[in-house]
Amino acid sequence: MSTKSTARWPKAIYRTATEALLLVSSAAMVVPFVWMLTVSLKSRRDVFYGQNFVPQLKASLSALGAHPSLVVVILAAIFLTMYSIVLRKTGKHQRLAGSISVALWITALVLAFSSGTLYGLDFSAYSAIWTRVPFARMLVNSAIVAISVTALQLVTSCLAGYAFSRLDFPGRDKLFWAYASLMLIPQQATLIPAFMLINRLGLVDTYAALVLPFAAAPFGAFMMRQFFMALPKELEEAAVLDGCTRFDVLVRIFVPLAKPGLATLALFSFMTSWNEFLWPLMVTTRREMFTLQVGLDMLKWEAGTDWPVIMAASVLVTLPVIVAFLFTQRKFTRSVAMSGINM
Repeated sequence: MSTKSTARWPKAIYRTATEALLLVSSAAMVVPFVWMLTVSLKSRRDVFYGQNFVPQLKASLSALGAHPSLVVVILAAIFLTMYSIVLRKTGKHQRLAGSISVALWITALVLAFSSGTLYGLDFSAYSAIWTRVPFARMLVNSAIVAISVTALQLVTSCLAGYAFSRLDFPGRDKLFWAYASLMLIPQQATLIPAFMLINRLGLVDTYAALVLPFAAAPFGAFMMRQFFMALPKELEEAAVLDGCTRFDVLVRIFVPLAKPGLATLALFSFMTSWNEFLWPLMVTTRREMFTLQVGLDMLKWEAGTDWPVIMAASVLVTLPVIVAFLFTQRKFTRSVAMSGINM
């Protein structure tokens, strides 16, 4: 055995041990989410007296033979899945084929449970949510608030980041660090003054009260400034020589090049706004204006110890955040690689 191959063994063992440790840690972090999902798919009796952590899923082949449409959907899902795997080598239309295959698999699962081909899971908790609290209205409220806050923060952060990174005016750096220092102030310290201002403006129980206080974020301005500072200055100079205004440079050059940073900022803004609880609780008094986080607290008192209903609501509240992360995963990883040194 050569000296080089002998020296590789400690590195391989260290890498394997590190990956195993990370895998075990990740599995431990996933356990609460798995427990939340499994409890939501059980009856109330099985939660307290059942012996199985995971609900027992059963299949009926006779029911499958009685529903040829389900067989067609399963075969189509298998074909598209294999096709997307083949397309992965070329990269053409792979994402479209993969998305269609995922939609077909979800359709197949819905048809399988509705036809009785698969059984053993209790979905009654998911239907009970909509009757216990105005869940649909709260879902709409949370979506409006989260999307509005995210859009406003992207616009204000881009403008502030460009101004602090590219425009030259007296006191620019001092003003930036004064603005960035606002990140050190906890939200609890500003709740009372902000509520008094919203109350005097007569905005209680309005979307404006839920959105406007978060329209600008120091973290977003700081993050976009770092991205814009990393871009070559020659691009801006060439655009100015071609007759572009400052705003054209920002919109046509800087924003397209900063898509990874914008995706990361959008993900953080959406997650923060979606999970906000204390501020919506303060500025809303009518059930029609409650967001999902406030609705979860209300459901806790409405449902009592009906844990499947509470866990089903938690699953539905968590899903949009997971979907948002999956959509921005690539750009999020790229933004960390691009801005990790600069930040």
